[in-house]
Amino acid sequence: MKCRFKFALLALLFLVAIFQSEAQSLDTMQLQQVEVVAAHNQNANILSIQKIDQAILKVNKISTIANLLQQNSIVFIKDYGPGSLATASFRGTTANHTQVLWNGVPVNAPNNGQVDFNRLPVFFVDEAQLARGAHSASQQGGFGVLVMLNNQSVFKEGYQLDLKQAVGSFQSLGSYADFSWSNRKIQLRTRVFRTSSKNDFEYLNTAPIPARIMKQQQADFVDKGFLQEFHWQKGQSILSFYSWHQWNDRNLPPIMTNLERGGNPEERQDDRFHRNILSYKSYWPKASLEFKAAWFAEYQNYFLRTTSNYGNYETVSLIDSENNIQFWQQEINFRQEFGNHWTLETATSISRQTAASTYYENKKRRDQLALKLKMIYQDERGHLLEIGAHQDDTDGRLMIFSPFAHFSADIPGTERWRYALGISRNYHAPSLNDLYWYPGGNANLLTEKALQADFSLRHKITRESFQIATSAGVYASHISDWIQWRPTAYRYWIPENVSRVFARGAELFLKAGFSHGKLKHMLQLNYAFTRTTDESPLAQYDNTQGRQLIYIPMHHANAHYQLYFKKWQFTYTVVYTGERNTSLNENEFYGFALPAYTLHHCSLLKTWRHLSASFQMNNIFDKDYQAIRWRAMPGRNFAISLSYHFNSNH
Repeated sequence: MKCRFKFALLALLFLVAIFQSEAQSLDTMQLQQVEVVAAHNQNANILSIQKIDQAILKVNKISTIANLLQQNSIVFIKDYGPGSLATASFRGTTANHTQVLWNGVPVNAPNNGQVDFNRLPVFFVDEAQLARGAHSASQQGGFGVLVMLNNQSVFKEGYQLDLKQAVGSFQSLGSYADFSWSNRKIQLRTRVFRTSSKNDFEYLNTAPIPARIMKQQQADFVDKGFLQEFHWQKGQSILSFYSWHQWNDRNLPPIMTNLERGGNPEERQDDRFHRNILSYKSYWPKASLEFKAAWFAEYQNYFLRTTSNYGNYETVSLIDSENNIQFWQQEINFRQEFGNHWTLETATSISRQTAASTYYENKKRRDQLALKLKMIYQDERGHLLEIGAHQDDTDGRLMIFSPFAHFSADIPGTERWRYALGISRNYHAPSLNDLYWYPGGNANLLTEKALQADFSLRHKITRESFQIATSAGVYASHISDWIQWRPTAYRYWIPENVSRVFARGAELFLKAGFSHGKLKHMLQLNYAFTRTTDESPLAQYDNTQGRQLIYIPMHHANAHYQLYFKKWQFTYTVVYTGERNTSLNENEFYGFALPAYTLHHCSLLKTWRHLSASFQMNNIFDKDYQAIRWRAMPGRNFAISLSYHFNSNH
């Protein structure tokens, strides 16, 4: 394993040295060509990479990434309720098939392979992008969508201060502060937040007969954290340091069916994480080089205590588990342009994951070497071809070769129509819990493998005061050795490679903007049709073949409208979530599908010179619904926020 690491690093450094010397000898007059190509590339990738609009990010600054994606993309968020777990599903895949990068470094937890999107504040994010299809396959396990969250360096801005205070229903409070200072060479930025809520909303409990109104209990939470950034620019090089620290303390309410059991149940989860990234980037007229080092640490404590209904309430069950996770990664990225049309991108990374858990027999470790290579061709006619692959080595074992290709071009004879084709092969390694959880872990699990293809078409109209872009696409994925946790005769579950999943569907996007006098309008629509079934022999034996997999809606859509008038901004959002299966057994009493639901939200923002105030109403029509079976969700609720902004340059 060590020999492979050394050989890969020496090979990459040798290539870097060759290309760097070539880049330094190029005439800087070619910079203009670089700029033209970059702009066209960004336009070409719009069919497979969705960038969340900055205006939408600004409106959602005091929200979570879970709410941002649920209301402004076709990513389905599996939400257990405010302050609780929220995971993502896209194109019929599960939560651990959604990969999340923060400034290019994966943040999926090594123990379960997931990301809790309710723990990611929009306040700490400057840019959010979603890559799908062949572009998501550039990351191991990216069967569904690749979520890219980035921070941006800005120089020569002087002093800036942003303060936000929010209050809302259910005794919710949120405080946010953002301070930055920058000159021509240095930027320092500190962001701090704290949110809390008693979370004691009323809801309709459908578990008892007849159903009745109850109040959520033991659901309060406190989230707090800070993000420190440092950027130093010298010539064509930038040194950056990011340090993100967060603490989440949550009481977890009992599910609806447990409220009648009495006793004195306690359930809570405390999370801590520390994420640090150091990067150094150098740019030349037709090349760039980046060195990056990351160190993450995460601590999780889950506590559950249930008691008897009788006598002195003796303890019936007690779980007090701890997880300590560490992750470090070193990475080298290199980009070189050849002539006017070709670009080479290479990346090599070495990473180590370690995890110690109450439910592991001993401390576990995973070492990985990843090599990535991509060639890009683009010309003046709008043709874009991207061909690449990644080859990984995990604990001395070579993973499957994972190539991907993406091609897009304008339809001949028209400037408004563009199409894109993508195909990829990818894999997803079992999580550490899948392998080592005791009891139940299965060290003999195989990696999940996926073959994916997609096609999309876009039409765009641009006028002086009107712009509209629509795109539609279809996709298909075949995933073999799908990992499922299944019950056993020993009263615990084990993971097995039992499924062959066929996911297919269609997607529709629309984005329009137009102005009339002092009025400006922006409309965004997203719709996804998803059909995901298990086609394995075991599913045929169980008579579940062809049924939609659990908690994957066949229909999911949202619409987002913004109206600007002088210093006023009005926003209206509609989110539709289709019916979801909660069991593959049609005859099981508790296996009936969760009904579809539609939620309406609106907000009003007024801006002055240094101040702004907003009012937000969620679930306007007080819809009673369950995103997850027997998990209570809030009805109509409100939030008011006041913001202060100061910039010494204005």
